[in-house]
Amino acid sequence: MFYIMESKLYTIYVFQLQNGMRYLYPKSKNMMDNMSSRDLFLEFRHSILSFDEAYQPVQILRTYTNILPYNINGLVLHYMHVYGVENVRGGKYTHLIFSKDEKEEISNQIKYFSHGIEEQEQHIDKYYNFLREYNHLSLGNLWNERTRIDKLLLKHNKNQKLYENLNVVENDDIYKIVWLEELCNTPDCTVPDLDYALCMSRIRMIFIAFNVYYEGATEKMASLKNNFTNTLEPVMLLYNPVAFFDKIIYSSSERKEQFMYLPFVIALIEMIFYSMRNRCDELQFDMKSFNYDELLQRNRTLTNMLKPLEDTDEHLPLSIQ
Repeated sequence: MFYIMESKLYTIYVFQLQNGMRYLYPKSKNMMDNMSSRDLFLEFRHSILSFDEAYQPVQILRTYTNILPYNINGLVLHYMHVYGVENVRGGKYTHLIFSKDEKEEISNQIKYFSHGIEEQEQHIDKYYNFLREYNHLSLGNLWNERTRIDKLLLKHNKNQKLYENLNVVENDDIYKIVWLEELCNTPDCTVPDLDYALCMSRIRMIFIAFNVYYEGATEKMASLKNNFTNTLEPVMLLYNPVAFFDKIIYSSSERKEQFMYLPFVIALIEMIFYSMRNRCDELQFDMKSFNYDELLQRNRTLTNMLKPLEDTDEHLPLSIQ
């Protein structure tokens, strides 16, 4: 058993003030017994001390009953949206003059509320437009259209997942290629251990992501290998690039033997890094060009037409005139 917590209810009086401003004045329902409009106006004059004679109430434009406390400010913001921030007061917004920060807060609140309502109305309008568009289609064509859209949405989701898996190369990784090559070409240099360790960790992580997620990774590495006379096996480097660079930087006995492969290894790093960045750019362009929200709304509309309710035996398309 669930219980709704009881809350004090309010009546909101929309006062027209002498200078034309509207003021939304809340009164608890249990305090309204036998109170006349004159008494209400006098109470307002007593309680709103910041307003002078020019801001006194002259009439009640409208009354809202049974308003919960946390809905009062929303109602005030609605009036501000309709009549202007400078022309409405009430709720928590009782200052005669708003500061810059207060105006910005009010503006953001109005945008938040109005955007949400407008967005929902647009979704509903599109839903009924789609119903009209699909109304003339046969049952078989409706299923075919939903299948077509399902495939497009699935392709988009796969591209989104692929983008997330490939989007691991950062700008700093690109800059590190030059740093690493200079490090290898400088014998007996002092290596910053932390920088070097982080660089190797990044390279190994990116190499593995390339091999696992980049379509045609093996063929691309083999093509690069054919351009070099002295090469290592690319697949070996994918899983242990640290071993290669350690021998050049730290082992004087093995440096010469490994150094001959350095041009290929640097070219391999560049090829993998830039290939992944370029593929991510392509995927991002495709995703931005893909009207995902509309197709998702169309899919839901078709689902409603084909399967109106789970608890009914009716499976005929919905129609709208």
